[in-house]
Order: sequence, then structure tokens, then C-alpha cells
Amino acid sequence: MQSEQTLSITESERYQKYKIFDEQASIKMFRSDIEQYGTVRRETYAQAFNEELTFVAEGLDAPLQTRFTLYNSELGLVDERGTPLQEALKRGEWAAEQAYQRDSRLGFNLSRAIHDFHEGQLVQQMADSPYGETTIVSVSPFCEEAYAKLGGKMVENLGFRPDRLMAFVRIFNKLPDGNVEVLSISVDNSNLEAFRGVLGSLGVDVPADTLSDDFLGYRAHLSINHHEQKILPAAVIETYDSMMQSIYKKDFRAGRQAGEEREAWQFITEQKDLVEHYFDRLEEIARQSPDDLEQKRKLTYSFWAALKARMSSAEKQRTVMYAAQNVVAQNPNIQKHMLNQEMNRAFVNASAKHEKMVGCGGSISFGRNKDLLKESPENAFSSIFGGEDDEGEAKSSWVWKRGICRVDDCPTRPGSTQVGPCSVCRGCQHLFDKGQDPGKTYKKQPKNKV
Repeated sequence: MQSEQTLSITESERYQKYKIFDEQASIKMFRSDIEQYGTVRRETYAQAFNEELTFVAEGLDAPLQTRFTLYNSELGLVDERGTPLQEALKRGEWAAEQAYQRDSRLGFNLSRAIHDFHEGQLVQQMADSPYGETTIVSVSPFCEEAYAKLGGKMVENLGFRPDRLMAFVRIFNKLPDGNVEVLSISVDNSNLEAFRGVLGSLGVDVPADTLSDDFLGYRAHLSINHHEQKILPAAVIETYDSMMQSIYKKDFRAGRQAGEEREAWQFITEQKDLVEHYFDRLEEIARQSPDDLEQKRKLTYSFWAALKARMSSAEKQRTVMYAAQNVVAQNPNIQKHMLNQEMNRAFVNASAKHEKMVGCGGSISFGRNKDLLKESPENAFSSIFGGEDDEGEAKSSWVWKRGICRVDDCPTRPGSTQVGPCSVCRGCQHLFDKGQDPGKTYKKQPKNKV
């Protein structure tokens, strides 16, 4: 088989243009808007917001629900920026076909792309019809047969999650205005018997010997009202979980053991400071003239790693104390510096553990960088992204005054000392900047020592 490296320049360029997973898509959209309009348009930002956060959310170990609208137009159903659904799905099918021609083992992925394209046609027909069905429900199980044959690494590189056996339920609801609402719900511990039960409850009979990839060809076409559309997602997941409970005799929530982590999309959108900072950085990259895929990949990986760290209880407490958003919000330079520090620290920690970020359509990982691991987070910025992180500008604008350090185990307490805008003394701030937790550091030392 001909490898991608030996493709002609024309073929390689076409493949990059039409592949469904493009890590630079947001940068390209931002740059196009900046060149044409001088700024990033609202609809472009909205599309990038959905695509970037969905990709990152799929990389977190938590249930995920994403919802967006396709608008019916003269070009058919289109996204926020006016890109036709059929065009996007055809690109995905074309890319899967090219990959299959290079490696025949990827035929399962081409089969899925063909099913997706056909599903898009059915959704368009539903949107155009003045009567009849209002909802289409489909399932996309984990590719268990390909996983068994090819191993975890190959399917992971295609965006599947073997560590969670992640699958998806997709619901397309026709709205009164002719547009279509799309809801995607992640399901862990993909189980074909449970999915057969879900589709069976909706009137679709799936043969017992159906392979996971072929499940995408079975869909429920429903004629239900708006109220029924609203309660349908919960009912579908409840059916899946009840099937899992009958099989494994345990309680499940979206295929996960009941009581596990909160929903990923909700968690990410609550991290407004980090999300805004991430998109500010994306726009900064877009305003640079050269395309820098590596810089974008490192930024996305750092953002994902920081979110992942915030999900842990230890990092949550440190983030609340370190960010002190009610204070830093008054000084954007301070906030930018602190968020850079947080992302840099997360990048170093995650890459040191060889952690891989996996989302629908691809993955991002970085090997161990011994030189980088020796650096403190305040110096890591230049090593990771190049250039300066405005640390000097940020630190120079800080106002130090007499006060009590907010770190409980700080040896200066209960007396007063010089504290910065977050009520952290110089000694504790220095430890924070090095990526250390001063509370833990001081607990190991006698109270009369620093």
C-alpha cells in the first residue's frame, strides 16, 4: 500500500483538505475572517467553540452531551458558517476512502463514513418534508471487531476510545422552523445487546448477528411532538442503562458506573476563564502569518490537560486559591499570566506521563521532553509555544502590600507580610510559579522554617 508520505503533493493536499479531522480548522476559519473582515465573526466563533470544545470534551473521562443546530437553506442543511452538511459528510467519506486505499484494514471506518453520509441524506429529507417524521435516532457503537483485530493503538489514532469503549447515540429533531437540532450523547462500555434493546424499544429490529459497524445502518424514524422530543434523550439513555443493569447486575448512567464524574460539556463551559483564554490564544495564532500546526496542537493539548487537572479535587482547590478570579479579573495581564502558568504546568505533567488526548477523529500526544521537565512553569511557556508569556509585564503590574498570606500552612502566618493581588506572599507565589503546592511543602517542614 502507498503510504501518505509517498503521495504526490496534489494528492496529499487534497487529503488534508477533505479529511474530517483537521486540527487547524479553527485557526483557518479565524484567519479567513480576520483577512476578510478584520475580526472573527460571531458565527465563526460559535462554530469553533462547538468544534473545539466537543473535541476536548471527548478527551475527558466523563459523560458527554453536545447539542447544536443545522439551518435549512437553499444549500440544504448548513452549520453556523453556512457549510452544507452533505459537503462535510462527503469530505469525511472521501477521506475514509483514501485511507482505505492506503491501508485495507481501515475498511470498517469507510463503512461507517458511508453510513454517516446516508444518514445525512435522510436527515435532509426529514427537514424538507412538510409532514411525516420529526425525529431520527441512530447509534454508533464502539468498533469492537476492528479493536479485536487491529488493537487499541490503531483505532485510538482514528479517534475511538478503547479505554472507555465509547459509543454514541445521535438524535436529530426537526424543529417547527424547518431547522434540525442535533444531539450527540456519549455512552461508555459499548454493548451491542444493550443497543439492540434501545432500537427495539423504538420499533427497530436489529438481527442478533449484526456487527458494530453495521449498527449505523439501523435508525428509528419517529413522528413525535416537541414535548416528546424533549424527553426522548433521557428515555433512550435510561433504556440503555436498564439493559446494562440486567446484563451486569449493576447501576449505570450513560453506560458508566452510577455516581461517577459530572457531565463533561457542562464542566468545561463552567471553566469560563480557561475557555476564554484558550480562544484568545487561538486568535493570536490565527493573526500570525505562518501556519503552525505544532503550536496549535500544543495549545489544545495544554488546554485539555488543564481541564483534566481541574477535574481532580487537589487541582480544583489550588486553582481557586491561585486564580482568585474576583481579584485578577480586574487586571487582565495578571489573569493571562496565571492561566498560562496553569496550562504550562498541566502540559508538562501530562506529557511527562505520556498521556494521550483522544477525541472524535484523531488524537494528540507528546513524548517525554527531558529538558522541558527540568524547567519551571514560568519558563516552560517559551519552550512549549515560543516567545514570551508576558510574565514580566504581568508581574510588574502587581501591587504588593502588607497582609496575611491566604495559604493556611504558610510560616508567615498569623503575622502579616508582603502579599500580592491574590493575597499570597512572595515565598508562596514563588512555589506556585514552580508548579509546587506550598501547603504540602510547608507541612513537611518545621513551623519555624521556610
